[in-house]
Amino acid sequence: MRYEPHPILTQKMVGTSCCLVPLSKTHTPSIIAWRNDPSIAKWFNIISRFEPISHERWLAAAQASGRDFNFVIEDLKERPIGTIALYDIQWENRSAEFGRLLIGDPAARRSGQAREATKLLLAAAASANIDHVHLEVKAVNIAAITLYVSLGFKPIQSSDPDSGLLKMVREINNGH
Repeated sequence: MRYEPHPILTQKMVGTSCCLVPLSKTHTPSIIAWRNDPSIAKWFNIISRFEPISHERWLAAAQASGRDFNFVIEDLKERPIGTIALYDIQWENRSAEFGRLLIGDPAARRSGQAREATKLLLAAAASANIDHVHLEVKAVNIAAITLYVSLGFKPIQSSDPDSGLLKMVREINNGH
């Protein structure tokens, strides 16, 4: 059975201090610069160098999947400052993975933009009838873990304690 994505996951979402805009090829230069920045790349599980052609191929496949929704975080002046995503959506199980969160613009870090972007995306997930989201974060990324815990994510036991990753989950549509 094919599940159609909820339209909210394909639209611009506007908050009080930032917006989430569906990722497109026009964002490629920013994505390449951010993901190749060593101060950002160190927090991701995949640290290979990003190239425009491979990124655009990946984006086309993600967009065609109906299970992978990527956004650019923009400030209210429509300036790209980061990314966020809801992906590997299992429509039949009403679950998804949350991640690809980064604030690429150093001037926008520690300003609450990641928090607001996460709240916007979790609200969209709830509207799309997703009941729970999970994520993996490097166990040494204390800033990210602190953010996630403050937004209701709870650590769960890792299947591979030697991976250096902390798995977390957040219930959305079950009164949490």
